[in-house]
Amino acid sequence: MSKMRIPHPSVTGMAAGFTILNYLNDADGGYSNSVLNEVSRGDYQKAFKRLMSTSRALVKWPSGKKALGESIGIAVIGAGVRKVAGNPKLGFSNKLYFRI
Repeated sequence: MSKMRIPHPSVTGMAAGFTILNYLNDADGGYSNSVLNEVSRGDYQKAFKRLMSTSRALVKWPSGKKALGESIGIAVIGAGVRKVAGNPKLGFSNKLYFRI
């Protein structure tokens, strides 16, 4: 039986993903009509429609292209650091840490 291991997530990978998720949640910056706000109200149909419209905006609108570019930039920087520094660990101990 295999021993359960603690995952060691990539900080730059999470930052790149959260950049995209933040944009998909609400493309125009108004919290009142964000996807998460609609889900918390229980209006799943409206939340799904909002998610679909922000998904299209991610590729079509300049603000979406900017968020996509930032996300790719963060991922590229992380890959560069891993290549140069040999995948360094950021953390508290040998068992609990993050990777770049």
